[in-house]
Amino acid sequence: MKRIVLPVFNNRIAPLFDVACCFAFFETENETILKQDMLQISVNNPTDKIHELQMRGIDLIICSAISKYLMDIIYARGIELMPGIIGDVSDVIQAYITDSLRIDQYAMPGCKWRKKGHGCRHGRCPRYSEILDLYKQ
Repeated sequence: MKRIVLPVFNNRIAPLFDVACCFAFFETENETILKQDMLQISVNNPTDKIHELQMRGIDLIICSAISKYLMDIIYARGIELMPGIIGDVSDVIQAYITDSLRIDQYAMPGCKWRKKGHGCRHGRCPRYSEILDLYKQ
């Protein structure tokens, strides 16, 4: 069983994890959603938010943008993280549990070359490579 949260804003993944207070919670097993709920986590300190998620037994956070500071705290607490994802929450969770969450379909926009399949003039975009490496782990 895996417990997953996605920060939510208007039924889509919230643009920035650091300031999100509403989370879609899913408990999944194999390709099935066993439980689904909305969590309100209103704390002043973002590290308290991570602590609250950890206390709820969260295994994975799928989010869009996130600060490096919070990313490091999440990893240090043993929570799996999949950053750089955008889209409708129901589409993203369904794609995740069916192992069809493709980076080219759900990755955050940013580098115009990424969509064209080119690297930037100094090589491939470092952020895109970093996200790809996270999915390979």
